Amino acid sequence: METEFPVITNLIISLIPIIVPLFAIVVLAVLKSEITNIIKGIAFRKNRDFEEDDLVYLEGRKARIVKIGVLKTKIYMLDKKTVRVFNNYDVDKLKLEKILKSFNGERNG
Repeated sequence: METEFPVITNLIISLIPIIVPLFAIVVLAVLKSEITNIIKGIAFRKNRDFEEDDLVYLEGRKARIVKIGVLKTKIYMLDKKTVRVFNNYDVDKLKLEKILKSFNGERNG
């Protein structure tokens, strides 16, 4: 039995270069959606087209952006006084229009 341990140990050591990359691939596959969500959240937050406390139309309904987080965005629907929370990777799929504070509809120039 004493001779079995070095054989098993050597087998495990020889498999490490195969096991570690496979493990990393599995972990990345599991975390892919969260990593994508974080990247889109950071991009949405840095974009500044929309900011917290902006008045917007969300799918034709008047709303206010309450919080733009790293993973989720929270929007208060003014007509029904409800809150909608979206994953940031879904925000670009929404019909979201910013209500301009002052705009008379005319072009300059």
